[in-house]
Amino acid sequence: MLVVLKLKCEEEVRRAQLQKEGFSYDAVRGVIQTVWPELGGCVAKYMDEDGDRCLLCPASFSDFAT
Repeated sequence: MLVVLKLKCEEEVRRAQLQKEGFSYDAVRGVIQTVWPELGGCVAKYMDEDGDRCLLCPASFSDFAT
């Protein structure tokens, strides 16, 4: 099964796919680096179920993944 990530940088939106079995924080960071290699050490954020923008980090990954 695949997980689809919707990635947005400024006004550009791209989609990327990951295998659900390999879905991890490092895998997501790797996809971001593949999709936008020019960003280098970017800060990734996600919207949680309350609509809050949260920092994606190892400690918040389980919240992101739900």
